[in-house]
Order: sequence, then structure tokens, then C-alpha cells
Amino acid sequence: LETSGVNATHIRIVPDTATGTAIIERDPAGANRILLDPGANNCCTPEQIRETLAGFEAGDLLICQNEISHLTSLLEQAKAKRMRILFNPAPMTPDILDLDLREVTWLAVNESECARLLGCTCDDPMQLCRLFRQRYPETGLLLTLGSRGSLSLQGQSLCRVPSCCVQAVDTTGAGDTWLGYFADGCTRGLSVPDSMMRANAAAALSVQVAGAASSIPSDREVSAFLAQQPMESVITELEL
Repeated sequence: LETSGVNATHIRIVPDTATGTAIIERDPAGANRILLDPGANNCCTPEQIRETLAGFEAGDLLICQNEISHLTSLLEQAKAKRMRILFNPAPMTPDILDLDLREVTWLAVNESECARLLGCTCDDPMQLCRLFRQRYPETGLLLTLGSRGSLSLQGQSLCRVPSCCVQAVDTTGAGDTWLGYFADGCTRGLSVPDSMMRANAAAALSVQVAGAASSIPSDREVSAFLAQQPMESVITELEL
């Protein structure tokens, strides 16, 4: 992380505990299936969360997934500091249904995660957006659609960005890459459509390379790719 320029000040080492590990399999249909051992990720405490968030303030962006312990405490403390929260509930476990997602600024999910969250079997993105808006009227939705691009929903404003046509080698980490680049756009002050376009381009580059972290492209690579394959977003009003 430090080699990549990340501030690692708040990372804690847990003695005699293994690092969290994900084992990625491929199911008979060719989709990824992930087996997760939380390891040290499950040793996060409310005190550590409080100490970490002490250095942040209103308007700062918190990115989190369902991969650490005391997630409820994290969301509550971040909300109390009036931070923006970008939450991806993967891995989608039953306790996610008990969270108050009204605390979240942006919820980032794929179609199956969104359907499970809403307690339905629907696979139509527009219907998922309608159901989501009825359930969470104040929460922004980021819906990733794989080869069909991505959608965002803020209020009744619906933005759709197409995917890039590439030959996929390994989709591992594509969702994380998308989320990271979208968050980067938010912190830079880019518009939601522009942030989504950069995220789509970054994910498209990542699936062309085997591996997870090793497949994440640089900002310069994403800019060069977008210059060659410009995308246009479509913004409409969601019809309830």
C-alpha cells in the first residue's frame, strides 16, 4: 500500500491472526464464486473505528464493504460526523438486511445484490430502481450491470453509462476497481456521469488482465483509454 502511495497510518496488525483471505473459484456457468475467510478483518473494534475516524470531518468520503466487524458502528459514527458514505454490501450476508441504509449516501450493488436487498427475484434494472427508490427515497443507488454498463439513481434522476467493448480475461476485482474510480471522481469534484465513465473505463481495463489488485489500471491508463473510446451518458427521469 505504501509503495502505491497509500497512507497506512491506521492499519493495525493483529497478533497470531491470519490476514483476511478470499479464494476465487469459477462456477459451471463461468461466473466468479468467492470463498471468504475474514481473518484479521473480523478483529476491527469500535474503539479502532473511533480512533480512525477522529482524523476525518464532515464531507469526507468513507468507502466501506461488508468485510470488517462492527459495520453498524462504523456507519453510525461516520454519519454522526456527517461524512459521505459509499457502501458496497459485498459479501451479501443476511445481517445486511438489518442495517439502516438510510445512513448511506451511495449504495453500490450489482443486480443480484440489489434484488436480494429488496427481497425480490427481479432482474430488470428499471424495476429494481423503482423498488429501491420506494424503499430508500434518500439514498443514492449505483447499479453495476457488467457488460451492459452501469446506472446511477439520485432522487428521480437516472444516469446510464454504457460499458466498453473489450475481451475479458479475468473479471476478478472489476467491481472493486469500479468502486475505487467512482470514489476518486467524487473526491475530485467530478460529476456523477463523469465519475461513472471513468469507473467503467477502469473496470474495462482491469478485466483484460489476470489478477485482482495487479489488474487495477493507473489514472493515466484510464485517461488514455477514454480518449480512444469516448463514452456518453444518458440522463433521464425515473418513471415510478
